Amino acid sequence: MASLAVAASPIPLRRFGTQSLPWHWVVFFLVTLLVIGPLTLLVLGSFSLAALPTDFSLGDLTTENYEELWSDPTTFDVISNTIIYVGGATLIGATLAVTLAWLVERTNLPAKSWIYAAIPLTLAIPSMLQAMAWVLLLSPRIGFVNQLLATIGLGPVNIYSIGGMMFVEGLRLVPTAFLMLVPLVHAMDPALEEAAAMSGAGPARTIWRVTARLGEHLRVFDQDLRVGQFELAQAQLR
Repeated sequence: MASLAVAASPIPLRRFGTQSLPWHWVVFFLVTLLVIGPLTLLVLGSFSLAALPTDFSLGDLTTENYEELWSDPTTFDVISNTIIYVGGATLIGATLAVTLAWLVERTNLPAKSWIYAAIPLTLAIPSMLQAMAWVLLLSPRIGFVNQLLATIGLGPVNIYSIGGMMFVEGLRLVPTAFLMLVPLVHAMDPALEEAAAMSGAGPARTIWRVTARLGEHLRVFDQDLRVGQFELAQAQLR
């Protein structure tokens, strides 16, 4: 008896292209216009000496504004202070976040659940309120802590200094860095660090050659996983 082979016809897939959904191109051009338009006016305005936008003219464009900016010595002071501020705040925030993530994941620190809950809660506090709170605590004139230090002949601590600003901004970076580092530290295998210690490596060498390298690879893997999830979501929508 001859067998009958029925060829399965491919199921047509519904594709969301430009013909079925032209709105995404409208959104793209609208967003581009809203971004490129003000940016173009901003760049052209930097070459103009007009005091008001109504006085702007393409024939009066000049580089005097840039010449005055880069000839001013205070410009380089601002740049150096910015680099110091950003670098110091990042160093403080990263150091505290790494320490807290390691303590809650690798040690039997008591009240771990409280730490997990307390650190992300600071993300709900606006930065303006955090700055005001530190001013009330460590302002040289009205700071509560400085008033207490003055009674014992110490202080004052100037929260308006570059060091105070780095400290406050570094604390603001801790919750975000902590939430990013905790899953990575949790995914690390402590057996590798134990093997390094059994092989005679000291704590510093173990951290540099094992923990740091493992954390770097896990971070790359986490980024690849996010890219893969994004591509998978795109494929499901097609």
